[in-house]
Amino acid sequence: MRGDGTKLGRVSAVSAGVDRERIAKLVGMLGSAHAGERSNALDLINRCLAEGRLTWEWIASLVGRGELPGEERERLLRRLVVGRLRAGLAVAWAFGNGEGSIVKKALALCESEKAIDVSSVKRAIELADNACRRAR
Repeated sequence: MRGDGTKLGRVSAVSAGVDRERIAKLVGMLGSAHAGERSNALDLINRCLAEGRLTWEWIASLVGRGELPGEERERLLRRLVVGRLRAGLAVAWAFGNGEGSIVKKALALCESEKAIDVSSVKRAIELADNACRRAR
């Protein structure tokens, strides 16, 4: 078992009580054109995950195990990344020197559906997540 309450290839008892359908609907809201709706969805997803003692890694593991068809999986991954980057930009004042431009660049590439280096995405997500933590 991993620290996020999941077992490779199987859903643990912890994640079995999580309302996957609700989380799926909230994830869909991360693509909203309205910043407030995206922010609320992100907050609610984080709350659902916390209540189930799960992490974003759990969501990624569902996608990674192929529980979604390929094209839907790619759209979901892109939407998750875009949502997390937008959440970081919503608290742009919490960025350090030059960090906001890194996140903006990654966001623009993700939204345009152009190819982007995985390490660049990871770095941008890390910066966005850190900004959100500092803003709390």
